[in-house]
Amino acid sequence: MFIKAIKRLAQAVPIWIVALLISACGTIAPAPVPTVYPVQPTILPQATVGSLASITVDQVGVTLLAPTTWKPPAVTSDKRLVLSPDGSTDISVTSGPFLYVIADAGSVLAKSLSYTFRPDITDPALQLDLLLQALNIDAYSFGRGQKYEGAQYPAAMVTGFARDNQLTLMLMKAGDNRWIFVGAQSPERLYSYYDSVVFTPAINSIKVK
Repeated sequence: MFIKAIKRLAQAVPIWIVALLISACGTIAPAPVPTVYPVQPTILPQATVGSLASITVDQVGVTLLAPTTWKPPAVTSDKRLVLSPDGSTDISVTSGPFLYVIADAGSVLAKSLSYTFRPDITDPALQLDLLLQALNIDAYSFGRGQKYEGAQYPAAMVTGFARDNQLTLMLMKAGDNRWIFVGAQSPERLYSYYDSVVFTPAINSIKVK
C-alpha cells in the first residue's frame, strides 16, 4: 500500500511542476499593446461657407473679400464694419463667428476710448501691445503681439481664448498715423475652418481708400 502511494506521488510530481510553471507564467504581465485612437474628422459647422467675392463698403472706405452666403456687412454708428453670417453687429464673447474692421482706428478709438496711437511708434506689434493694455479685455487670455505676413500693409496680430472661443486681433499700419484694427472670432473648435475659408482671405484682402 505504501509503495503504491509512493509511485502515485512520483507520477504526480511532473504534473505539479507543470502546474507551478503555468501558474508562474500567469503572473507575468503581457506585453503592452499600443492604444489606437480613431482619426478625428475635420470639424465643420452645420452651414459651411460658400465662395468669396470682393465687396466695397463705402461707409468706412474699405474693400475686402466676403462670403457670398453671408449677409452684407453691417456698419455701426461709430464706423465699425462687422461681417457675420446673419448680419449681426454683436461682437461679444458669446456671439457667433464674425470679422470686424475699424478702418480709421485712430479717430474711432480716440472718441470711444480716448486712446491715441503713439506717433513715434511705427512697429505694429509694439503699437498693438499698447492698445491691448488700453482696451483691458479681461475676458480673454492674450499672448504677445507678433508680426503678421500676408496683409496689404505692415501688420501684427495677437490671439486670445475665452469661453471656448478663439479671438484674433490685428493692427495694420496703412500710412502715416493711419491704423486699421481687425478682429476675428469663432468657437475654438471651428476656428481653423473659419480662419482658412473666411478670416485669412478677408484680412489679407483689406484695403482702405
